[in-house]
Amino acid sequence: MSNTTLPTEEQNKQPSEQPKQKKVKIKKYKLTVMDYITIGFTAVIVLIMVFILLRTIRPDWFQSSKQNNGQPSASMSATEEPSSDPTLSDNGNTYGNFSNSPCIAEIDDRLYFVSAGDDAKPYLYVKAEGETRKLVQDNVFCLNVISDPFTYADDAKAYAYTVFYLDADGNICCVTDGPVYSDAPFMENVVEKRIYKEGAYKSIAVRGEYLFFIDKDGHVGKMSLIEEAYTVLSKESYKALSVYGTSIFAQHEDGTIYLLSTVARPVSTPTPTQDPSASPEATATATPAPTETATPVPGVDEYEIQILTEKVTHFCVDGSYLYTVSDSGIVRRSGDGTMKDTLSKRKAEYINVLDGQIFVVSQGTLYVGTAAQYVSGTEVAIGSVSSSIGISLTEDAVYVYAGGLKVSTYDKETDKYSALTKVTLPA
Repeated sequence: MSNTTLPTEEQNKQPSEQPKQKKVKIKKYKLTVMDYITIGFTAVIVLIMVFILLRTIRPDWFQSSKQNNGQPSASMSATEEPSSDPTLSDNGNTYGNFSNSPCIAEIDDRLYFVSAGDDAKPYLYVKAEGETRKLVQDNVFCLNVISDPFTYADDAKAYAYTVFYLDADGNICCVTDGPVYSDAPFMENVVEKRIYKEGAYKSIAVRGEYLFFIDKDGHVGKMSLIEEAYTVLSKESYKALSVYGTSIFAQHEDGTIYLLSTVARPVSTPTPTQDPSASPEATATATPAPTETATPVPGVDEYEIQILTEKVTHFCVDGSYLYTVSDSGIVRRSGDGTMKDTLSKRKAEYINVLDGQIFVVSQGTLYVGTAAQYVSGTEVAIGSVSSSIGISLTEDAVYVYAGGLKVSTYDKETDKYSALTKVTLPA
């Protein structure tokens, strides 16, 4: 008998008859309202942290564009102590205007300017909301304006502006324009000239809480607008300056260009010599007089560096470029003076640049053009000027002072500047 084993009933079943395996259904997680809130809250926290980090490492990115045209590159910045009072943060004018003895200054859509009145006397004016009015009668040079958070601090709705300038004697003067309200740009208030600092100053530029200056001896310095602090920053003598970030571009009396730090040289204190005849108490309380400056490293002065040995007629700063004019023409350089592009052989007396638009006064004519236009010789003549004192710029106009204030406005539709005309003044 065979020992063959017969298949069982389970084994005889066809494949189709095999028991089916059940599929496990995975439920998809649905986000709840609380999940969305948590995600949103986390994103906001991350954005705030990024914003704070950027404000810390690059505060210059957050400055007002109307008075901070062009930002300083890292190669031309020196380390400066953080301000103890951040309430004053405005630039008194644009970087290019600083070196042009500006006859105008703009802030919050308010234009301050100097021009001759009907009596042929110079006046300081302000224009806002289509209205123009006189502030004071005075010879005005080197206009700077900043917001004033102090004068009307008790009135939450009021604010004011402080205008700094040099008068005919070189005194640093100021006037307060205010109170100003959002619905009343002008008030019938009395504006009076105040002498902020007496002296035969040659140039001023306001940045943050400091007023930078060139004194009667040509030395560059700064004074605090908050505290009684007056510091001379240079050993050499200069005739024009432009405060740029934490550096100062200054034109030396010999026409060369220097880069100065806005930070004062450290002051060294000599060790006092003890007088044998003096009492121990007197010796302990004696205070040695500090020297003027620390002894610099031979051949190196990190606080006052000559970056351009070529003598130039005039200069200005825009973006990360240094522009100069001289007998050799119009030249654009890098901020440290190493890179050089000759844009034109045209001789010019003054230059100012804003957002890449280059303005020069050459042989009694005001010209405008981009770098490419000057290279190709296609710069545009705006109009004739005589005995002009610098070139002052806003975002949509160019001003020159020649016996009175003249203006040329920019037309966005035609991409052209109008002919020079006298600024309209109130009767």
